[in-house]
Amino acid sequence: MSFVLLVPSVIFIGFIILKEISISSKLIDFLLFKKMSTVFEKHLTQAQFQWQMGSIRVREQTIRYSFYTNLYESLILAATSFGADITESLRYLKVSLKKEKKAKLKAQGELYSGLVQVLLSIFLIQSFAYVATRILPEHLSIPAFGIFLFQSIGMLFYCILFFWLFFRKEELFSMWLERVHLFYLYVRCGLDVELTLGSSKIKLILMTPTKDSALEYLRHRLIDLVSKWKDHGLDIDQAMKELIEDLWDVHLNETIKFSKKIKGIKFIFLAIFALAPYLVMVLSFFSGLTQ
Repeated sequence: MSFVLLVPSVIFIGFIILKEISISSKLIDFLLFKKMSTVFEKHLTQAQFQWQMGSIRVREQTIRYSFYTNLYESLILAATSFGADITESLRYLKVSLKKEKKAKLKAQGELYSGLVQVLLSIFLIQSFAYVATRILPEHLSIPAFGIFLFQSIGMLFYCILFFWLFFRKEELFSMWLERVHLFYLYVRCGLDVELTLGSSKIKLILMTPTKDSALEYLRHRLIDLVSKWKDHGLDIDQAMKELIEDLWDVHLNETIKFSKKIKGIKFIFLAIFALAPYLVMVLSFFSGLTQ
């Protein structure tokens, strides 16, 4: 009975957690990312051509994909409103999109392989339980339905944990990439200090420490560059280019690290929710034989 009560509890908790990170659109982004990233990459190619021809503008039906769409639209707005040169920024978007696709494929593969292996374990356990109850109906001390619920809860928890970790990472980098890019563009446009800091919303990044060591290092670099530009009027163009390149590299590395982290979580998950229930079922059957 406790298992039955635990299922809706896990579903409710998972719903609350994922609701806080706008789960619906982000799930679509992740599950269909291969197709959507390909379409968005073509859109970027068209945008680069339009920019060179001087006819670029914000489209009413730009495809929504991860944080890339918001960043893209912010770049176009900066170009059309302030005359910002977005050539490099569009190139960064396209190159990162290609690299990220490979890393996301690995992460998606870890998610699916873990679920498939638990489904296989459920099939084997339920088959074993069915055969065991047919042969020796009174020698199975643990109900197969209880194990089924336990494994189902495990699968649900695995999915919730996976998407929570993934979306939390994406949310952080979405804010960083958009605001750093906009700050760089506004500086190049020659806008005044207050308008640049206010429009790019870079102050939040400057004032908010992060637990990620790579991002914290970039934050200190950014603070130093902003100070040189704001207080001393120094040219930070080249330094900002290097910082943006490093930021995209950190984003890619974090996606790769996420895949490795999920691989470790998957191992623990399979040990608890796939291997352990199978061993418990087998031991239950043989202990029943000895009684």
